[in-house]
Amino acid sequence: MLDPRLGKRVLALRERVAAEFTSSDWQEIGLLTGTTSQINSHRRLLRSLSFGDEDYAGNALEVIIAIAEQDPAQLQVFEQFVAEKYPGD
Repeated sequence: MLDPRLGKRVLALRERVAAEFTSSDWQEIGLLTGTTSQINSHRRLLRSLSFGDEDYAGNALEVIIAIAEQDPAQLQVFEQFVAEKYPGD
């Protein structure tokens, strides 16, 4: 379970991911955080992204939460990736 401070960071990250991320970005995050198998095995994440489905943001949130719960330090890696790749948001 995430504490509220970490939860706020997760939600902020989800907003940026939902607006900007590509499938390639998810693959890069998987490599950087050691979560490639979680990303690839999520039942809807990459599919909902590719089809522009409205449940994509929720699927992204599920994966971000899983990464943060697995290792909260990896959330910082994720945030840094997004800040460098999509600056100014």
